[in-house]
Amino acid sequence: MTSSPGFSARSGLGVVVTPQSHNILVIAGWPHFLYIWSSSDNGNTFTQISDLVWNCNEDKCGKFDFWPLIHNGSLYTLGGSAAYSTFGSLYQDTWVLNLSLIAEDVLFEDFNESELTMNKLIK
Repeated sequence: MTSSPGFSARSGLGVVVTPQSHNILVIAGWPHFLYIWSSSDNGNTFTQISDLVWNCNEDKCGKFDFWPLIHNGSLYTLGGSAAYSTFGSLYQDTWVLNLSLIAEDVLFEDFNESELTMNKLIK
């Protein structure tokens, strides 16, 4: 672990560990709703691998306080909030990302951004 992971301070983020490669994925969070960061060295360093979580590139469609999980080789996110205030936008949607798109030594620059976007399953 490190005190300087590369991504900024945030709350309400999602964290999962991939079963095959054991990468730590840090997903979105407040106030940075759009990014996925990956670590393949037990959290010593992180690399940004996407800035299009939920297929959006602006704060109004990103979210935090969602539930992430990995099942059958895919990352799912469930629900969440996008409210800057206590009472605001709450989501009841489900999104999926095929984790086979994430290599163990992935670098953000190596990807076509459309390859690392999530697909909406349930609205």
